[in-house]
Amino acid sequence: MKPSLLASTAALLVCSTVARAQTTMGEGHSGFHAAVGLGYGSVALNCSECGGERIGNPAIMLRFGGAVRPGIVLSGELTGWSKSAEGSTTNISWANFVAQFYPEQSRRLYVKTGIGVGRIDANIAIPDGRADTPVVVMQAAATSLGLEAGFGYDVRVKRGFSLTPFADLLYSTNADVKVNGRSSGFSLGATLLHFGLAASWR
Repeated sequence: MKPSLLASTAALLVCSTVARAQTTMGEGHSGFHAAVGLGYGSVALNCSECGGERIGNPAIMLRFGGAVRPGIVLSGELTGWSKSAEGSTTNISWANFVAQFYPEQSRRLYVKTGIGVGRIDANIAIPDGRADTPVVVMQAAATSLGLEAGFGYDVRVKRGFSLTPFADLLYSTNADVKVNGRSSGFSLGATLLHFGLAASWR
């Protein structure tokens, strides 16, 4: 083999190796990760007297964490949903530890699972008969185990930033409802279906 041909072949091999290494590095996950998502949330309350009716309203998600392997990201995630009607407000939230798994080599599609705490808060307003506006007379709250599963797909916009369509299912187990700080003997849980779009950084 001529020296010039040998040099050309070696240069091609080096360039090919570098290109593959850069591609692999670009596809893998490393360092800090964050996401902020907004979407539609459909909630169903779980209790013996609940009829399974679903209520829709906007929901928000915040997630911060980091990659422990190129295809695994561990994070803390907050999800919140709120609804107001006739002077009463119901807030349902989750604080979960989640693991995202990227099974494909492209590292764009992920599935996730999580566990943490779910909470239901309600400020119940009843007219007092003497005023035009309701007066809050009861505060109800239930805290229990929170569970989560979901998936999403990172659509890369530029290096380190993606737009991520996602779908999450969040569940809080039934727990005793405390009314004005006292046990009511009534058990309540919630399920949230959350579809949205997140801005993701890595």
